[in-house]
Amino acid sequence: MHVARRSRFVCYVMAGYSTQPHDIVARKLKGLPGRIHERLASEDKELEECSKYLFDGRGKSVRPTTTLLMSGACNYHCAGNSEINPAQETVAMVTEMIHTASLVHDDVIDMASIRRGKPSDNCSNVTEL
Repeated sequence: MHVARRSRFVCYVMAGYSTQPHDIVARKLKGLPGRIHERLASEDKELEECSKYLFDGRGKSVRPTTTLLMSGACNYHCAGNSEINPAQETVAMVTEMIHTASLVHDDVIDMASIRRGKPSDNCSNVTEL
């Protein structure tokens, strides 16, 4: 066993297994923006553009990470298997969508100009829809 430092947290790594929460669900999180885009696919080009702008994968994904970790923990507790099922992945997706919607709302109310290092939705054509 060795100890790896990540920012201010200590991560214990044993035989390729990480105790970092994000690492545990990284495989499921990696495809999250793509799955959101698939679900929000539209023939309307403006809606398609908004989806790609809002769900670009640049966020920290705290809510989906928490959702997936709890899903795995509950599955392990109830069935002895921590495999996350598709319905639980959908819940993680929806948590990210709701969170993003709340950020758009905040940006509009606060008249913010920047969000996640790029022009906020308040300053783009996204809020016109």
